Amino acid sequence: MTATGSTQSAESAESAAPNVDHVEAEPVAGSRREAGKKRNRDRLYEAALDLFAGQGYDLVSVDDICERAGVGRATFFRLYGTKAGLLSEFNRRLAVRARNAVALTEPVDAGEALKVVSRTMCATWAESGAALRKLAHEYLQTVSLEAGTRKAQPDLRALVTEIVAEGQRQGELVARPGPEFISWMIVATVSGAIATWLGAVETLNRRSDQALDLLLLGMRADRP
Repeated sequence: MTATGSTQSAESAESAAPNVDHVEAEPVAGSRREAGKKRNRDRLYEAALDLFAGQGYDLVSVDDICERAGVGRATFFRLYGTKAGLLSEFNRRLAVRARNAVALTEPVDAGEALKVVSRTMCATWAESGAALRKLAHEYLQTVSLEAGTRKAQPDLRALVTEIVAEGQRQGELVARPGPEFISWMIVATVSGAIATWLGAVETLNRRSDQALDLLLLGMRADRP
């Protein structure tokens, strides 16, 4: 990580990053088919958010979402599988937000970068509202935390893997285990803290910070 004269702390991650519901999706390379897939994915997700805001999570059906989005049921199930599967799009946008936050704050080392990611995860969920939390709760009833982390958060894990790998190259973090395993462990740990959170954002930040600090204590190359 590159130090600057006015490095922002992890606590500024919330304000540095845009709202997850309005993050501009990254450019899509490839065929018209891929562009159409992305367009349908976005339309379904935005339609679901609108309906959840007006009716709540439980009263909105897949048919309602498809009708609002102007997209067929078969397309919905191909892209998301279930209503709770919309969590994958929430997490994709969260990962874009976290990547932007890391770029904007320019943390001094891998540990600070991971704090920015953790704080961005917390801020995003604190802003999410009851319907999206209900969606996440339903999703977690169908998969284990391990499986959910691997399946629903590939973009976030990719970002954390990059940060850990760079930290290992710079000698800031221990060289073993590998960055992919460490990234899963970090994302699963912070996600676990979020999954058990019911209080204020300050409580959530403190809980996730404590969990991440515990992991970093064993990962830092300069530990006693």
